[in-house]
Amino acid sequence: MSYTQLKIADLPDDKLLMSARDAASWLGISKSHFYALVERGQLPEGFRVSERCVRWRVADVKNFAETLEAR
Repeated sequence: MSYTQLKIADLPDDKLLMSARDAASWLGISKSHFYALVERGQLPEGFRVSERCVRWRVADVKNFAETLEAR
């Protein structure tokens, strides 16, 4: 099951990190828009897992989505 098929409350607790592609898809935005939100400070910086691999905390993406829903 992909993140686009999940609701905020359904994200698995054991899946702690997600890629920019997965996060953007789950939020319903493009990857470039996702990176723009990170650049503006609306989303936190990701964690560098390796030289070419950056991941974001699922909790951070969920918190961002919840703030959008609250508007």
